Amino acid sequence: MEYIRLNFQPLTVIIPKEREDIYVKVKKAFEKANKLLGDPNVDVALKLEIMRVLTLLAQCLLRAAKDIRMEELIVELEGLDEK
Repeated sequence: MEYIRLNFQPLTVIIPKEREDIYVKVKKAFEKANKLLGDPNVDVALKLEIMRVLTLLAQCLLRAAKDIRMEELIVELEGLDEK
């Protein structure tokens, strides 16, 4: 049997107070997925589906992080004329 090992670098994200509920839901989902992926009794097909969904979730989070950074840059740019 061949194994695929995926290693992800830690990511630090500052969560605004109004989005903490979303963060908690995402964190719980990742923890559950990680537990299932580590369980030798879970079917390989299910593990592959979990990985597929995690990939989609990671892509969404990356887009959201880029959007947040873009908002920060716009605010910074708008503030430049005040200097």
